[in-house]
Amino acid sequence: GFKECRELISVMAHFVADPAAAQHEETVCPALLQQEERVLTWGKFINTLQELHNQMASQRDQLMASVIPSLDSRGKGHLDLIEVRELVLSVKPDLDVLQLRLVLAY
Repeated sequence: GFKECRELISVMAHFVADPAAAQHEETVCPALLQQEERVLTWGKFINTLQELHNQMASQRDQLMASVIPSLDSRGKGHLDLIEVRELVLSVKPDLDVLQLRLVLAY
């Protein structure tokens, strides 16, 4: 809901402002994790971001040539958030819901 979105945005705003302050063993969004089965730490989240970046970088030519144009549903020349979500999931389909939401908020 809206409260969860505000929590995610707040957490990610602090992370973007000072990524070095994130303690690798500290739980990300503890209030939201009560609903999740897996505990997500900042270290795991940072590793997820690095893996996603590496996978996208290694597939850049393919993504630019075929995947991104096929997701640009209205020919706008850029992707909206729903299309970015589909792009992220096409590159890293094993993301759980919380990781995906955090990546999109980032």
